[in-house]
Amino acid sequence: MNAPDWPRILNLAEEVWGLPREERERFLAALFESDPNVREPLERILGADERAPTFLRAAGGLDFAQDIDRSATPERLGPYAILEEIGEGGMGRVFVAERADGRFERRTALKILASAFASESARERFRGEAGVLARLEHPNVARLYDAGVDQGVAFLVMELVDGRRITDFADSRGLSATDRVLLFEEVCGAVQYAHQQLVVHRDLKPANILVTDDGVVKLLDFGVAELHGDEAHKEVGGASGMTPAYASPEQRRGEPTATSTDVYSLGVVLHELLTGRRPRSDPSGASVSGWTETDTPVGPDRSTFSELPASLRGDLECILGRALEEDPARRYPSAQALLDDLVRFRTSRPVSARSATVSYRAHRFVRRNRVAVLGSALLSGSIVAGAVGSYWQGRVAALERDRAEVEAARAEEVTEFLTGVFNVSMPGDGPPAYEISAAEILDRGARRVENELASQPLLQAQMMGVLGRVYRGLAEDSTAHVLLERAVARNRAELGADHPRTIAAVVDLAEHLANRFDRTIEHEHEAVRLFDVAVSAARQRPDLRGELARALAGLGSSYLMFLPRSGDAEASRGRLEEARSVARELNDLGLLGDATHFLAWWHMHTGGAEDAERLFQEALDLRERRWGATSPQTFSTLTQLGWFYEGIGRYEDARPVLERALEARRSIYGPDHPRMGSSLNGLGLVHLRLGAFETAEFHLREALRLREETMADSVSANTRAWLAQALAGQARFDEASAEFDQALTFSHGSQRGRILNDYGVFLRNRQQLAEAERRFRQAWEAQRDDLGETHPYTATVLGNLGGVVSARGRQEEAVPLLTQAVDIIQATRGADHASLGSILVSLGWLHFVQGDADEAHRVLDRAHGIVTASWPEDHWRVGHTKLYYGVALRGVRRASLAEEVLLDAHAILAPHKRARGEDWYWVNTHLAQLYAGDGRDEEAARFRAMIETPSD
Repeated sequence: MNAPDWPRILNLAEEVWGLPREERERFLAALFESDPNVREPLERILGADERAPTFLRAAGGLDFAQDIDRSATPERLGPYAILEEIGEGGMGRVFVAERADGRFERRTALKILASAFASESARERFRGEAGVLARLEHPNVARLYDAGVDQGVAFLVMELVDGRRITDFADSRGLSATDRVLLFEEVCGAVQYAHQQLVVHRDLKPANILVTDDGVVKLLDFGVAELHGDEAHKEVGGASGMTPAYASPEQRRGEPTATSTDVYSLGVVLHELLTGRRPRSDPSGASVSGWTETDTPVGPDRSTFSELPASLRGDLECILGRALEEDPARRYPSAQALLDDLVRFRTSRPVSARSATVSYRAHRFVRRNRVAVLGSALLSGSIVAGAVGSYWQGRVAALERDRAEVEAARAEEVTEFLTGVFNVSMPGDGPPAYEISAAEILDRGARRVENELASQPLLQAQMMGVLGRVYRGLAEDSTAHVLLERAVARNRAELGADHPRTIAAVVDLAEHLANRFDRTIEHEHEAVRLFDVAVSAARQRPDLRGELARALAGLGSSYLMFLPRSGDAEASRGRLEEARSVARELNDLGLLGDATHFLAWWHMHTGGAEDAERLFQEALDLRERRWGATSPQTFSTLTQLGWFYEGIGRYEDARPVLERALEARRSIYGPDHPRMGSSLNGLGLVHLRLGAFETAEFHLREALRLREETMADSVSANTRAWLAQALAGQARFDEASAEFDQALTFSHGSQRGRILNDYGVFLRNRQQLAEAERRFRQAWEAQRDDLGETHPYTATVLGNLGGVVSARGRQEEAVPLLTQAVDIIQATRGADHASLGSILVSLGWLHFVQGDADEAHRVLDRAHGIVTASWPEDHWRVGHTKLYYGVALRGVRRASLAEEVLLDAHAILAPHKRARGEDWYWVNTHLAQLYAGDGRDEEAARFRAMIETPSD
């Protein structure tokens, strides 16, 4: 049988796709009757159309018999110019390429299918790689940008990663074992993400794990991945597409693979990263056909770890042993479980891979808290009490009025008490094999404070304050609240309301209430009251200047967070500026860093972008100098800096900052601590704004999971509203609506206004205009009441309301709403702020509908400039704006430029057509009209056919 005439097959496929669905069957029946030879290849292309992602279907399918002449590599494939070859693997050859049609400027990696893979199974693997990579959006996974077929060659266009193998990178930088583990944690996180997307890599090795010069890990080459749970791939097994030296035992035996397969390969890579070589070969002499004995990794025989330096024995040896278990059921159940144990190892916490004996758990506790433990036994003075809280960098106010000898006696009491707390693990004080943890030691200590110190109320109050701050660091909000409240009561009863220790305890309690994960409105109001009490008492006392600075910073930030209408915003700023002044006077870097952090936050929320960025950087420097680069305080400012960049539309700046903050917090608190929620929320929101909806969903669901027991309703409401938008971006509209409803149930104040606005946008995009208008009006009222009429958040809602009023045909009513919104944002955020873009699109389109084409073109030209400067070039917002800009260009008879802009819009919106159905309809409609008006009927028919094709 002759090889198919592929150019003719492609033309026939294009013709079929251009027909209405009801006519396709009749056309194909007549075609196959007249020419039976085209049936099989054409059906394969049409079949691929139903399975492949959107841009692959548009490329015309991937089932092509290929015989690439290596001596005559095409100079161009589709719109991509091939520049140079950079690699070759089992799946094909890889080249540096760049877009040659001028639409986007970006160098990429282009992979083509090698001639040795012209079989059907090879083509299936190629389709699998494209489909898998098209779904994966993660900062540590190389992105897939495009795919297509040209000149009989199927190709993928991917992110070009300039980096070195992870082993080479670590060696070249001389990384310590701990730093290598930290680097490898990013690999585990990326693999865990892929597993959550139902993807198993199956060929993890250093060549597929690159690290850039900036230290960013990139996981490459999912060409041998299977879609976990996809029946079509379950029979793919054996040795195909794997590297024997890193393959799991079940892979080498040809058995089915699972996520545990990747866990084994991760173990091999980690061993090589730490020792410079892979695990030893099987000492039993077992061989595997096709590989040399020295290339075959094994499970945890003792000789496996003989290369490990003595400093890495113990925990790390157990971790490697569990990852390299012969039996998949005995390995770590997931990459996340391996990652969690690595974090525990690096932070001197007990690892799950090792037997949890009393001595082992106690040793881990002392190792990671050696300062606190030594302090409890050696230091004198009241600072001994603060040693327990040094992990969280708490401090105890000095006992100014007490005499030195009383201080010494009390220090001895504190030392003795803390020594008793740490002795809870001694024989006879608990069950023989009791598993000791930090939380259990603290619980035991809290009970002893309550029971054993009743006759020493001052010492009891002091220890309650210490333990309360420690519990606050552990996110044990209720226990912390009880202890800190009792500390205030004991100090007030023994020393009086104005004593320095009492005021310090009041500020401690107020700070806790203001920062509770599960805080309520009652907590917020009580925090403001206590800060006020402390400020009033401390203003008159020269010896309380430090507590005055703390209370002023807390009061200023609380006014801004909790009581936006309780007073002039300048009153909040005044308290924060005064706190900074007092901190400078005291030369206290810690207090100065706190006040500067909150003042930056004030400018962020009031629109002073330039001052906010400057102050955040200043706060970051102060906190690093005072607490160190890896302190919780430093990473709190880093997280807020990321949120600031998100708020002003600098999403590409926000992402690395929030990623750094998240990883740092994970290293400090462990993988399941609620304090990571803020960074996860920020990352989720940034990915949402960038249009990476699946990645956004992943981070937001992680935030909900971590905070499900501790998160306040108000915090949960924000996360759920963002999650709803991420679901809507994936066309999961019923789920999105349910999340919006739940978010509204838990919301309050100005937060409720923002969620109502987001709900209105969702409804508007779904063409539920009447309900959208109702939600926008509710949002406007809420924002206006809480923030005022001239706040930029209020203006954004006003712009959305004007847009939906216009869409409902009430243009005269819409004009003043949109104009007022533009004026407010320009006055508060500047003439080029990203939030102006969508309002200007609505205003420009309103002028167009009213028949003023010139004004419509002027406004939309400005909108186009703002949006393209503020968002990634392939973001749906850019496509949306180009659609309306293209229509405006048609209105002023600039047909050639209009065609170019509309085609750009079409290319950008194509991957988003399910979620942006209305935009997809209109861009095809206007292109069809443009070509029909120009007499280009064939092009017009092609775009009309896309209108008739269902969006999914």
